[in-house]
Amino acid sequence: MENTRKCNYISNKFGIDNIKKDKAAILAAGGALAGFGLLESRKELVFKEYYDTPDFFFSENGGMVKNLKYHGMVGYNYNSDITIVIDFGTDIDKYSVQVEEAVRQIAKNMDSASTLTIISSGEIPTIEYSGSGTGCEKFSFSRLNAKKSSESFLELSLRLAANNMISTSSKKGIILLTDGNVDENSFTKYPLADVCSYLSNNDINFSAVLLSDMAPDYQIDYLESHLKGKTYYLYQSEGISSIVSDFNSINDGIYRFSFTSVMNAEYGRSFLPVEVEVYLHNRSGKDISGYFAPLD
Repeated sequence: MENTRKCNYISNKFGIDNIKKDKAAILAAGGALAGFGLLESRKELVFKEYYDTPDFFFSENGGMVKNLKYHGMVGYNYNSDITIVIDFGTDIDKYSVQVEEAVRQIAKNMDSASTLTIISSGEIPTIEYSGSGTGCEKFSFSRLNAKKSSESFLELSLRLAANNMISTSSKKGIILLTDGNVDENSFTKYPLADVCSYLSNNDINFSAVLLSDMAPDYQIDYLESHLKGKTYYLYQSEGISSIVSDFNSINDGIYRFSFTSVMNAEYGRSFLPVEVEVYLHNRSGKDISGYFAPLD
């Protein structure tokens, strides 16, 4: 059984400034340079070159993957897909006007090519909207289907937001609208550090917009400080109009690839190893990781 999986490889930005002159024409025409080493019959390492991926070689237990495609460097994207998570575990009804104003400001400043998603974070997280930001420039609090709950499992909402964004090739950001309080039941099903790692591993940034002038609870500070984000107060003197551009300007070293695995996933029960080697200026580096395929 073949399983098509997407893989992000985190690295620094690699340059190819000292390539040979005969390769320069290939690159100038839109080609890409890749290389890897093969150990042939216990002899010396023979270097081979290909021109379909940029300096990366993917393998599984030493065997080549299929249909390897390079989709570009995420850092070169100047737009972000954004998910707004509205915390329904607080006295959210008191902040209906503030929620409307925050959503409208965020939607107004989004690029037309970006996707805006709104999730209500109550006892059961609910996706309220997903589409262009222009569809929420006149957002109304009354349009939300979720009801205020005595409990809010914020970790479930953040994971739902992440799962909904993983496959996008744009930069990704989550914005939490909150009065600063975090429900005591939050992060009981998934610990705070695990949720933070899940977002970080999928290159999802996090910021919060405070609807009141209260200091945020430590969970918000923890996520914001570990996920390249900021905490904004809705009525700060400069407003929150810069929140989208702040996401867009975040630099990273993430390259996006897709490939077809040739290994047997055993319906999601098998751990699938993947090796990535990077060639740069006649040097190479290699790392090994792995994943479980989704349960079939």
